[in-house]
Amino acid sequence: MSLESTIDTSSVPVDVGVSRTVEIPATRYRQGDRTFYSVTLSVADLIKVLELPDPHKPLEDNRVVQETRARAFGLEYLLRDDDRHGWICPPMIVRADPGELAVANVIHEFGNGTAWVVLQVSMTLAWRILDGQHRALGFDIAIKHCTERIRDLRDAIRKSESNGQPAEATAALRKELDSFEHKLRSVGDSHVSTTLVEASRDAGKQMFVDIARNAKGVNPDFTTVLDQRSVVHRIAMELAGSHPLLKDRVEHGQRARMSKTNPNLLGAKAVADIVHGVLVGSGRVGRRKEMEIARNESASAKRVSEFLDTLVAGFEDLRLVASGELEPVALREESLLGSATMLRVLAVVWHDLRDPDDGAKPTPVGEIEEFFRSLAPFMRAFHDVEITDPVTGATETQRGIAPDDPLWMPTNAFRPGAKAPGATQGAIKDLSRAMIRWARSGSPHLDAAAADG
Repeated sequence: MSLESTIDTSSVPVDVGVSRTVEIPATRYRQGDRTFYSVTLSVADLIKVLELPDPHKPLEDNRVVQETRARAFGLEYLLRDDDRHGWICPPMIVRADPGELAVANVIHEFGNGTAWVVLQVSMTLAWRILDGQHRALGFDIAIKHCTERIRDLRDAIRKSESNGQPAEATAALRKELDSFEHKLRSVGDSHVSTTLVEASRDAGKQMFVDIARNAKGVNPDFTTVLDQRSVVHRIAMELAGSHPLLKDRVEHGQRARMSKTNPNLLGAKAVADIVHGVLVGSGRVGRRKEMEIARNESASAKRVSEFLDTLVAGFEDLRLVASGELEPVALREESLLGSATMLRVLAVVWHDLRDPDDGAKPTPVGEIEEFFRSLAPFMRAFHDVEITDPVTGATETQRGIAPDDPLWMPTNAFRPGAKAPGATQGAIKDLSRAMIRWARSGSPHLDAAAADG
């Protein structure tokens, strides 16, 4: 007997096993000569219909995606353990090729030129991202991370039960499993507004350029002020309003940016970098460290305040700034202490001396203050330096660190004529490590200066 004669297939939908379309409610509107549709999709559905970016292969009509940035959005923002404030994602902007969209039904047309419609979309297509590729990849990373952890935890629970492990161990695994299942539902079932436009590939390239060119970036100082989710930012803003060195001398960034003529000593972002340096050193603040600092937020703020007190006590120029006798603009012209990067380096030095991870004994605060005092004369190390442009051969005179400066140039953190060390992680680590060696073992130049003094 044949299989066909024993199975009734009359109730099976005719489109099973073939390409299908879905219907999506949308708001239709126009910008210029283009028609746009605003749709709302769950995160789980959104990542299915997008052409997700590959960090190792840039899309033809977009920039290469930075995997670290996408992972930070997906794992550190979306999946963070502290979910008191939830998360927010601005609308994605994506495009479909001409002919890929069809209006199945116009529900209602409004007098202002907009309309509610039903879009018919093939699920075999992949929309191209014009704006939001890091968010899209971050969503995908978060979903996959939760899925993999759930799979691993379920396997670990089965093994724990079959091996007769203590009930407490299995309970801990189940608790973690519940947490990841909740996170997966929370992210996957959330919705993201998506702006969809039907446009050619060449038109998409121009639209991407137009979006990037006309977007106004947020001043990082202003972001620091507003982002009070971060414990580092909260401590920074608390000290910016209370510590004598910082009070009324921190640029919040809403109206101006930090520059050499800014009357403030530091920008809010630089204060946060200093807080980071004191509490963590040159490492990063991961989720676990963030929670640890948050549990001891008051003590952490006091620790940073102690560092600032030591700066004022050890460097006469900073004492004069704190007392209002020296303006920050004048300090920047004459001293490395006017550099936010130098203050950040000193914060890292403080951390590594107070909380060494190399087996050394913690350095007392009084000794660090004396070390800072020994550095003070070398902070005013600027000279007129002739700089030659390597391309044009033209020369100009800059005031900064001399190329033969015996203390600073061997650290590899400075270029001739600079008034600040390099701000790269490598330069900061090189300079902080050199200073730590000086604090512990001395330096011929510092020792000679102390003997002369």
